[in-house]
Parts: sequence; structure tokens; C-alpha cells
Amino acid sequence: MTRKLAPMFGTAAALLLAVSPAALSAQRIGASATIEFAGGGGIRDWHAENDRSIYIMDRAGKWYYATFSNRCTRLPNSGTVRFETDALGRFDHFSQVHTGWSTCQVDTIVRSHAPAAKGGRGRG
Repeated sequence: MTRKLAPMFGTAAALLLAVSPAALSAQRIGASATIEFAGGGGIRDWHAENDRSIYIMDRAGKWYYATFSNRCTRLPNSGTVRFETDALGRFDHFSQVHTGWSTCQVDTIVRSHAPAAKGGRGRG
């Protein structure tokens, strides 16, 4: 029986090694997410959907959809925002978005399609 398991184990190990790191790190649309390396220029674009949510594009061109735990005053009319990340530069559900008028606590963040306003089809 050991002889039969050894080739099977070898095949399984070869299959695991054949999976690319990119495939392992891919996040499906709608899955809870974290934007890695968001600090220091890792966020390339953003679009406020309303005062309770925002689309964010990372440096690799992937879009995310974040909702806030409260209203984010004047976010849709704000020309600039500041994204507060953790000490490692990650932007996640513990992060905040700052406008000139308010601090907005992120409640959820998921992978998304680009917003319709940016030529995409919106949340997936």
C-alpha cells in the first residue's frame, strides 16, 4: 500500500508546485479583501459612489469596493482624499478614508469590477 501512495503523493505535490503564485493570490470578485502595499502610492485611483461607499483601484489595476460604517460627509464632492493604512501599508476593513471634512471608518472591503463611471460594470 505504501508503494501505491508514494506515486500518488508525488503527483499531488507536482500539481501543487505547478500552481503559480499569481493564481494563489487571486481574489474572486465579491470576496473580502485587503489592498496590500496601499501605503506609499499603492492606490492609483478612486471613485466615490455616494457618501457610504467608494471604489478603489490598486497599483495593479484591480478594483475594490469599500463601504463605511457611517456617512462620509461630502465624499462624492471631495477632490482629494487620504487613505489611512496600517503600519505595513495594508488597506482593509480596519482602515480609514479622510476627506477635508470627515474621517470615514471602513466597514467592509471586497474585490469588485471597475465602477460604471470608470467604464466597468460595478460591483460583482
